[in-house]
Amino acid sequence: MQNYHGPSYKCLKLVFRSTMKKFNLLILSLIWTSLIYADGQTCYPSNLSVGGQVSYMRLDLREANSPAILGSDSGAHLGGTLGGAQAVFEYKDMGSLYTGILANFLTGCVSDRRSQNFPDRTIWDVEAEGRFGYNYQGLQGKKMEVTPFIGFGFTYFLSDRDSSLDISSRAFDYYKFYLPVGFLLNYAFFDWFNMGFNFKWFPDIDSTMRISLFKNARWVLFKKNDQLHVEVPFVFRFGEDKLPFLSFVFFWKRKKDGGTKTNVLGDAVVGIPAQTHTYWGGSANLGYRF
Repeated sequence: MQNYHGPSYKCLKLVFRSTMKKFNLLILSLIWTSLIYADGQTCYPSNLSVGGQVSYMRLDLREANSPAILGSDSGAHLGGTLGGAQAVFEYKDMGSLYTGILANFLTGCVSDRRSQNFPDRTIWDVEAEGRFGYNYQGLQGKKMEVTPFIGFGFTYFLSDRDSSLDISSRAFDYYKFYLPVGFLLNYAFFDWFNMGFNFKWFPDIDSTMRISLFKNARWVLFKKNDQLHVEVPFVFRFGEDKLPFLSFVFFWKRKKDGGTKTNVLGDAVVGIPAQTHTYWGGSANLGYRF
């Protein structure tokens, strides 16, 4: 684990802002390129959808290998229901370039329902992702589409610990850049009904965290590679041209935050335990093809 103080922390903020500006420019260029490429097409390769989502989240904090910072709740197992929203833009023409832009958030409260030894935590989980790939025609002709992709993503995870008898409230902020790699599988059973299977593996590129107790310190976390996301979407198209659609997506996701190496803070040797958050949920989305 490393600590950054003073000017070094300001440099990290500048690097983060610069990276996010470049990411936003990349996203805008993808949308513009997709719209230009779709001009003159007789089909409707682009789609935009927005909706709400709900998920049960289990937060497991591993036992720390060294004395943990007070309030990190090493060894806790918390769970609760989260709610949020998402938005998706995709350009996906048959036998052509695929681009996708996704943004979503979940928020809610998790608690220790087993032993009740740990205080509740308020959760905010925000994610933004850009994808690039190619849309192949499957073995069943135009009824099946197979779309492998790779991309770049950023996630922000806030775990705000409520106050307890021993210590005051404490917030743990996690910042993570990751590399999504996966595929989308879609089969058109009818012109009004599609079903799919989506798989994503997203190893960490860079992962850091901050604690509200130490405002000028940022910890570098061990990177995690075994992170997975699986979706099963059901899409219903309606209207004369089947352009509007309603989708129901069921998902399972496992994300991990690596722990830190031990570090000396004053006279104490402390560390932050690794944690795993697992999600089971679904979303309902209203969209339009164009």
